[in-house]
Amino acid sequence: MGSVDKEKVWQYEAEIKEAQHVLAEITAGDSEDFIRDSMKIRAIKYTLIVLVEATCNLCRHILTKKAHIVVEEYMEALLKMQEKGFLSEEITSLLTPLINLIGRRFTQITADNYFLFGLS
Repeated sequence: MGSVDKEKVWQYEAEIKEAQHVLAEITAGDSEDFIRDSMKIRAIKYTLIVLVEATCNLCRHILTKKAHIVVEEYMEALLKMQEKGFLSEEITSLLTPLINLIGRRFTQITADNYFLFGLS
């Protein structure tokens, strides 16, 4: 099996941590204020895209280097990571709704379902 590119892993990890930090900052404070702030909702949408893309790109890199599997779709990457034992079922279950939202281009995201995902 090939070895992972540490620079890529660090890059993806930095993107993931930055997105987590931004999400925490955006959602800090009163949830009622958050729900009424359309700029925060837009910022959440963009930051979730960044988070999911970085996570899935990391998964795709690991699959390519460690399992010699090439996948195109984010959901496929997630499921293959679980199948190969790189992700737990619990983590896969947490990421699946977010990846599904990305697939629908956030047409159905609201402040309420942001909080339902436990991201606040």
